[in-house]
Amino acid sequence: MQKDNGFMPALILCLIVLVTSTLLAFTNQITYEPRLALEAATAKANQLAMFPDASEFRPMEIGDVQAAYPGLVSANLAIKDGQTIGILIQAKSRGYGGNVPVLVAVDPEGSITNLKILSNDETPGLGKKIEDPGFFGQFIGKTADKLFTIKSDEPDKTHIDAIAGATISSRAVNEAMNQAVSAYQMLASEVK
Repeated sequence: MQKDNGFMPALILCLIVLVTSTLLAFTNQITYEPRLALEAATAKANQLAMFPDASEFRPMEIGDVQAAYPGLVSANLAIKDGQTIGILIQAKSRGYGGNVPVLVAVDPEGSITNLKILSNDETPGLGKKIEDPGFFGQFIGKTADKLFTIKSDEPDKTHIDAIAGATISSRAVNEAMNQAVSAYQMLASEVK
């Protein structure tokens, strides 16, 4: 009769898992601060891309607004020479591959002056077309006093053409923009 040697491979596997987990935790720990610095630098670069003339960005209190619009991520006042030159709003909505975050610049008159689709996991080829200026450019120049829609049967909203074959991704950008516009309407009254 042959002796069962199942204990030794299980022990070796447990040791491999323990060593691998320890190495992953160590790598995470030593890269934590550089990753935070990179995220901060990217956020600052995105802010400056939206309002190149701004000298500073002041975070706004969004607690009550975020309760009403859960897609709202952040809001910042863009300041130049002590004067507010706009509000920068980040919002998100669920797309095909996960959350689709947008960064929206609104000037003091309530006009959308710039829009950036931030990093997302939408489908390469189709879903990623939301990052093309031909799509997101439809929002720029519109006022932030009306919601957007990709449906043709909603005349009280501003119509945006969806990307053929990427309706879920288009809808995600549309919904994120609606979250941002709705949040702007509440936040703008606090600024004035």
